[in-house]
Amino acid sequence: MVLMQLIGVSAVISEAFIEQLMNTLSQQKNSISPKVRVMTPRHLGRFGKANAALFDFIATFIEETGIPLDRVYTGKMMAYLSEQIAQGVFQRETHIVSIHTGGLQGNRTNSK
Repeated sequence: MVLMQLIGVSAVISEAFIEQLMNTLSQQKNSISPKVRVMTPRHLGRFGKANAALFDFIATFIEETGIPLDRVYTGKMMAYLSEQIAQGVFQRETHIVSIHTGGLQGNRTNSK
């Protein structure tokens, strides 16, 4: 038996907005499962903003993987996922698929 869970990482900090969205979706027939969670990490900078820790993570990630990240969406998602893995949130042998949604056009410069 394969258990799956979808975890979204929101670039919007407003938990009220996310909660309202999830409630709306759950009321629509066959649209959302109880195995869907949306996380709102607060420590990576507000929407469209980034902090030094995020820039450091992105630089290290790109250096280690060759995969470019942006500071608005995918950088925050991968930083949060990496943090969750390091904290042992996922059981060993868990298969994780992350979806790189693009957004690289938001990288105007590599500087902080």
